[in-house]
Amino acid sequence: MISCKDGIEKDENIALDKIKNFDKEKEQLAESVGTQGYLFGVSLMTQMYFRNKMLKMIEVSKDPKSPLKFSASVDDGLHFNELVHTLNLANHLMKIGGTPNVDTRYSVMFFDLAQGAQILKVPPIKDRYFSINITDAYLGNKPYICSRKGDTDGGNYLFIGPNFEGEVPANMQEIKMPQNNFMVVLRIFVKDRDQDNDVVTTIQNQFALLSLDKYQNKNLSEKKVAVPKVSIKTGVDYFEQMIGFMQANPPEPYQDFIWHMFRQIGVSKTEPFEASNLSKPYYKGLERGLQKGKDIIDWKTWKRSASTTSNWGYSLTMGVDHEDYLHRSEWAVQGLTVGSPIEAIFFNTFEDGEGNRLDGAKNYTINIPADKMPPVNEFWSITSYGEDFNIVHNEDLHYGVGSRDNDKMAYNHDGSLTFKVQHDKPKEGKWNWIPTPESGPFKLNFRFYNPKEVMLDPKTIDEYLPPIVETKLKN
Repeated sequence: MISCKDGIEKDENIALDKIKNFDKEKEQLAESVGTQGYLFGVSLMTQMYFRNKMLKMIEVSKDPKSPLKFSASVDDGLHFNELVHTLNLANHLMKIGGTPNVDTRYSVMFFDLAQGAQILKVPPIKDRYFSINITDAYLGNKPYICSRKGDTDGGNYLFIGPNFEGEVPANMQEIKMPQNNFMVVLRIFVKDRDQDNDVVTTIQNQFALLSLDKYQNKNLSEKKVAVPKVSIKTGVDYFEQMIGFMQANPPEPYQDFIWHMFRQIGVSKTEPFEASNLSKPYYKGLERGLQKGKDIIDWKTWKRSASTTSNWGYSLTMGVDHEDYLHRSEWAVQGLTVGSPIEAIFFNTFEDGEGNRLDGAKNYTINIPADKMPPVNEFWSITSYGEDFNIVHNEDLHYGVGSRDNDKMAYNHDGSLTFKVQHDKPKEGKWNWIPTPESGPFKLNFRFYNPKEVMLDPKTIDEYLPPIVETKLKN
């Protein structure tokens, strides 16, 4: 028989057995929040960190011997609400990642609408492809201004922020942005690498960016605001920086769920976040979540959401599916700003047709049958990149092939095209040659600008993506 005293003691022991240290569970929660938080915010961080790369390239361009050149707008530094034009096609000296194309000249604008609404004046461009890729702070695409849509007569476009309260002038086309800080990228096709650059520079010089106040003669003495270098944070401090940027540039309301998720570990939508104030379990969990998020992005940048039978990866929602933040972050890390499929569809691969990883120490060929030439309304190209998403080094500044050089490429007797994919320049010349690194992994991007409908249908895409075939023959 158990006494009352014994019974009480037994009940107390049962209660004590249930008392547990929940540090493990807290770590697991913070790890989950950290993983998804990283996947959500890495696109914003990519945009912010890209400013550093621009500052570095501008510094390199100051060397008179550098083939990397920018417009005079950067002579006194890089500023918000300012047009910055590249004066040459992308090359291997541009160590910015993001797989830049070598078909168009780029111009970049970093906006800060907290300084006031801004007007982009676009000149008439009737003789070539161009696109103005407007992205929000998280690098999600907004509607284009481009030749595909028939915006060839030019016009005045007014960018307004979420808190704009003024009136839009009658002759302006309004573009309302969800955040004050964002980036816009202009691409203009270069028809001939040697003969067309001056023409493109003339077109670039006809663009203008000015404030609405200045346009209305309200403020003629505006001060330029320099784009600051962004310190690169690591570990849990990365989240501290990311949360700060997110608070300054809030996601759109439909993605407010991210704040509910962060709130689970005590992070506020409005209050400053200091990583040092986290409990030890939450801190450790966020550290693990950060690494897991990075691992997932590494995987996604190697393998897109769909692939052809010949192992070319692609996505028909890239640039437009903003709700899928993992997808958005994947394209941001791999390509910074990417074309929406209707504007330009990009296929990429790190593998040959057999699924083996591409290696610069090996030789390959790509054969495009005569009846399967890339179906585009504008142009196409194939370019090689290192595993760091930078253009493969080549002293001839030759990085791939494309329809721009159609009159220089050698066609086979049956009308097909064969390209050699290898490190050494073929004896017959460069026009059918895609250079690769001397050894190690590399990737290829196959770009279709303004693709025809068959390239937007998964049932017919396969027909136009030939396999990369390893060859043992000497080239």
